[in-house]
Amino acid sequence: MDGKIRFAIIEDNDQWRRCIEDALALDGRFELAGSAADGEAGLELILGSRADVALLDVALPKKDGLYILEELGKLPPEEKPAVCVMITGISQEHVTRKALEAGADYYMVKPIDVDLLIRRALEIYESKKGAAPPAALAPAASAAPPVKNSRRREIEAFVTDLLHKMQISTSLKGYGYLKYAVVMGIEDPAALGGITKTLYPAIAREFKTTPTRAERAIRHAIDSTWAKGYGKNYRELLGYGDAGEPKPTNSVLISSLAELYEMRR
Repeated sequence: MDGKIRFAIIEDNDQWRRCIEDALALDGRFELAGSAADGEAGLELILGSRADVALLDVALPKKDGLYILEELGKLPPEEKPAVCVMITGISQEHVTRKALEAGADYYMVKPIDVDLLIRRALEIYESKKGAAPPAALAPAASAAPPVKNSRRREIEAFVTDLLHKMQISTSLKGYGYLKYAVVMGIEDPAALGGITKTLYPAIAREFKTTPTRAERAIRHAIDSTWAKGYGKNYRELLGYGDAGEPKPTNSVLISSLAELYEMRR
């Protein structure tokens, strides 16, 4: 398709919907086909707007996101979005599997990194237009495992929960970078010994930025969180520390959050 890529957003949470709309508006490659806050209106929007990409919440009023996927599955490819991405607050494997079997191309668990959500949708859209999708993004077969293996999903859900409890704003670029760093630190503990030489370059490659900007964005996320008085949440997660302690460095924060995964399994 030539021209801008059209997105339809079906999300009943006003804050998340506006956040996605704002992010799309900042990128000239995209156009908002429309938004809806319930499943019935969402299906009508998708069918009427001929959107290229549909971002669907699972839990919606009237009809849920799974219903929308099932209805879209009855249509020929040219009459439905090329890409359907599920947004869910339910981190349960059977829900994920059901969504993928119903036709979802990808899913993300709330709280979401909006920039990453859009980037993943774009990657899948572009791969469908050209060559076969990369293995990590390929739609699951009817009885195949979900897009990510169970341990990776468990780790990402754990880290997302930690950052949510710390009240780090998902609107900050540093949120996505920090989440990626902690997940990488859990999967490869050796990376924690070389944050400058290993983690920051890995983040830069993943998010198409520079190691320096990755480091600064994470530092800004920490500074912003502590400025709002949420440093106490970090201390509560660790189970020690007092209000007089200075903010942790990037490396200390990433390492300590990664260690919590092994400690609390």
